[in-house]
Amino acid sequence: MFRSKIRIHTCRIILLTSLVWLLVDVALLAMYSDCFGDGCNKKTSSEYVDRSIGEYGGKKAAIAAAIQHQINDDDTNLEENEVQQEVGDDGLVLAPYSKSRLARWVPVPPVRPKSEAPGEMGKAVNIPIEQEKLMLDKFQENQFNLLASDMISLNRSLTDVRFEKSTLLRIIHITNNFSEGWLEPLLARIVEDRTTVVCPIIDVISDTTFEYIQASDMTWGGFNWKLNFRWYRVPEREMSRRGGDRTAPLRTPTMAGGLFAIDRDYFYKIGSYDEGMDIWGGENLEMSFRVWMCGGRLEIAPCSHVGHVFRKTTPYTFPGGTGRVVNHNNARLAEVWLDDWKHFYYNINPGALNVPVGDVSERKALRERLKCKSFRWYLENIYPESQMPLDYYYLGEIRNAETSNCLDTLGGKAGQPLGMGYCHGMGGNQVFAYTKRKQVMSDDNCLDAAHPRGPIKLIRCHGMRGNQEWTYDSKVI
Repeated sequence: MFRSKIRIHTCRIILLTSLVWLLVDVALLAMYSDCFGDGCNKKTSSEYVDRSIGEYGGKKAAIAAAIQHQINDDDTNLEENEVQQEVGDDGLVLAPYSKSRLARWVPVPPVRPKSEAPGEMGKAVNIPIEQEKLMLDKFQENQFNLLASDMISLNRSLTDVRFEKSTLLRIIHITNNFSEGWLEPLLARIVEDRTTVVCPIIDVISDTTFEYIQASDMTWGGFNWKLNFRWYRVPEREMSRRGGDRTAPLRTPTMAGGLFAIDRDYFYKIGSYDEGMDIWGGENLEMSFRVWMCGGRLEIAPCSHVGHVFRKTTPYTFPGGTGRVVNHNNARLAEVWLDDWKHFYYNINPGALNVPVGDVSERKALRERLKCKSFRWYLENIYPESQMPLDYYYLGEIRNAETSNCLDTLGGKAGQPLGMGYCHGMGGNQVFAYTKRKQVMSDDNCLDAAHPRGPIKLIRCHGMRGNQEWTYDSKVI
């Protein structure tokens, strides 16, 4: 009898203790939860995001609008539906993110400068004279100033180069500075459309002094006949599309390739990387063409800046040489994506004809399966300013029939005169295109006659006719 009373009291104590802890848990949840009570389901993303942004001065970020746009839609996009896809006439389409995958955006406080520390506020690092030999010796290891890199704080401060109009957080990420938060302006665009691939503006970190140099926001990615990635000035038509707002996302024909954000599912569904490519080179253009031609979009987010150390030479060796590897990779992308415009690449770079391309049947099947558009469509709609002309009459050499000499760029750059050389039939410096715009092009340069009796020079093609307009008369020539 006595033992049963003890057991009853013990059970009561255990139940009472459990009830107390349950009430404590409920109270804590009510205190710290963003969503509690009957009003939970009525809250929208803007309530979450605006409150967190208000704590940092009331500035709204692009990700706020992006999340609000997603969650204000009818809540039928469950997490298991996120992988749903369809391939329509415009390429691959992915379902939007579900609410459970989206997180509240909290801005990261700026890094405060550390007084007198090397490299603070992006300034150059000056190496003492007595350490210059050590600096040069260590430079050879990775082709940048390791001594300066070691002297800089892991999370050094940088100047704020945001536009005055911008309400977006401008975060900078350096090679040796893994500050949190620099991805938000990129991710905001992906939240709105999972088939968007977004790049930051790539600022320059000096390989010798580690000075942080702001890059221009008025350039976008392009390419030349050799399929080298190049930066070109943003055309007026793109500025007009953005309404003159330099903080708005910039639609770029190609990307540099080393720095971009992409949805993981989209990355694999659209074909990830071409596994037939080797080491480095060409993968950025291949992905750029694939994204645009298969229904995606490629952008640069001006409110996200990433600093990158641009080395003058690579510290690595490539089996067979850098040229062989790059030619192999570029030839693969030319065979799969350039259609008839692949001849521009092979004519100006005949060495690529002797490099084995490998089996590209799987990549061609991918293009067909995704219902990707033609390269002509790309030139017409995405990159009409391309150095590869949309329409042309002739691609080949310009020969003097009597002397068997051909016009030759002599390997010159823009601003230099041309010459004549024995016709070797190998293309390269002796290949030109006569376009329907009446231009005579060699890569991204055009024949320019600034003076009636002066020398003809190679000048960057401007598309405004004038000195670069050439009329072909079959009766005279």
